[in-house]
Amino acid sequence: ALGNAALSLTGEQEPEEVPTARVSWNFFRVVGVHPALGRDFLPEEDRAEGPRAVILTHE
Repeated sequence: ALGNAALSLTGEQEPEEVPTARVSWNFFRVVGVHPALGRDFLPEEDRAEGPRAVILTHE
């Protein structure tokens, strides 16, 4: 992880503080984890001017 922070998740209900981690594009490949749905990050999403991307987790 490049950094951890608590951010506010907003929607129709009250905002909720959620823990987050900022990671490099190849983080999941390095640790050998694959998303259950969807895909992991792409190299172009790791640039400041690149497209924004997020991966959600569940517990």
